Amino acid sequence: MGNSLGNLQDYWDLIYKYDNLQGGFVWDWVDQGLVKYDEKGTKFWSYGGDYGPEDVPSDGNFCMNGLVNPDRTPHPSLFELKKVYQPVYFKDVDLATGKIEIINHYTFTNLELLDFYWILEGNGALIKKINKSQFKGVPGGSSTVVTLTLPKLNVEPNTEYFITLFAKTRKATGLIPAGHVVAYEQFKLPVYNDVPVVYSTKGTLNMDNSDRDITISGNNFSLKIDKKSGWISSYKIHGKEMLLMALQPDFWRAPTDNDFGNGMPERCAVWKDLHTEFDVKRVDVWQPVPGKVTVTVDFDIKRIKSVANISYTIYTDGTVAIASTFNLRKPDLPEIPRIGFCIRLPEAYSDFVYFGRGPQENYIDRKTSALVGLYKSKAKDQYYPYNRPQENGYKTDVRWALLKNGKGMGLKVVGEPLFGTSAMPYTREDFDPGERKTQRHTIDVNTRDFIEWHIDLKQMGVGGDNSWGAKPHDEYMIFPGIYNFNFTIQQVGIGD
Repeated sequence: MGNSLGNLQDYWDLIYKYDNLQGGFVWDWVDQGLVKYDEKGTKFWSYGGDYGPEDVPSDGNFCMNGLVNPDRTPHPSLFELKKVYQPVYFKDVDLATGKIEIINHYTFTNLELLDFYWILEGNGALIKKINKSQFKGVPGGSSTVVTLTLPKLNVEPNTEYFITLFAKTRKATGLIPAGHVVAYEQFKLPVYNDVPVVYSTKGTLNMDNSDRDITISGNNFSLKIDKKSGWISSYKIHGKEMLLMALQPDFWRAPTDNDFGNGMPERCAVWKDLHTEFDVKRVDVWQPVPGKVTVTVDFDIKRIKSVANISYTIYTDGTVAIASTFNLRKPDLPEIPRIGFCIRLPEAYSDFVYFGRGPQENYIDRKTSALVGLYKSKAKDQYYPYNRPQENGYKTDVRWALLKNGKGMGLKVVGEPLFGTSAMPYTREDFDPGERKTQRHTIDVNTRDFIEWHIDLKQMGVGGDNSWGAKPHDEYMIFPGIYNFNFTIQQVGIGD
């Protein structure tokens, strides 16, 4: 139902590992909804509860449980299903020498009917592409090891190199056209030149430490930390305010259908709006050199009777290095939906660029289909309109992401090393009906005049075993504990 299909690859790995396991079938294939129009003529998909007298029993959106919409347009999870079900698997044998095992999971079909090609990329930029290879003598149920001729790499600093293999149909058969990709896999090459990033401390940062705020300014930027809240309340570039909401912690997500099925909205309610329970206990300011300022804030978290610490280190080029520690390990606390931060930027900063998994939404238990790459889109295009609004549009294993305006000016977040993110012209609350499901549809979600940006250590998985009680698997949960999350915020496009 809805945003689901987590951990499917895990089950398929078991099915291929043990001969006495088999699977499986999709239940259900299609959302069972009917077209309706609101008073403005806007189309939406209706479901149980939208028809008949108010006292007629209904199972709500329970039959909206497919991998495609009623008109057969795909949910993001369909891409995961295709990837997990793909009839050809690839495994690394020795990536350093280009050795790859190709496994034919067809029963009767030889791989001679497929064309293979591969690409090599460095930090998302294409380095080499081999257009066509063919492999003979690999009947159904067998495998072969091939050696790819990799170019000699001049390994650039802090550059990740990925090789991605594809198998596509050579000829059209039935409904499947020629050139259709039926299988693919991505591997990270075991080469990396790690060069520590050093931020500039040349020049002088000006600081005004008043009773209410700490204001720090340098070339082209100024930043303000509110002493009462402990959050960064303002970040200006060339005098233009970038933040329409303070950078503040966030531990909640809009519940999915599976979340409602297992009672998460009630069970985990302690985490909702937890940032409102952060009390500042101490603020320390340190300027070791003229071009560097560190502000450290200690918090008491009243609701869970615990503590947190956030430090902001500001450099002369406007970089802000954020280091946070959240003590979330008290007894009897439920699992945590997410651990991260949230800000809002003006709607002009709607060009979203990131280096991570995509292009479709992905989660920690549903990401095998999402390739690491460099992706560009409008923030509004990150939104996926589930027929009952819920959590959507997420990206995992992100190295960096930025939001910019048409002139190229904006903010960039860099992970240490990875983070999860979403950036859309909607609030988290727009997708959250509360502790109980309500009769909501896509027409109830309206575009905002800002971009809400979530920057997370992680968000728990979406699950997929069933929609009436099962939680995400333990390895995709976030259990109470002590969590550290570090990342940097940088200004981009200055001088363009």
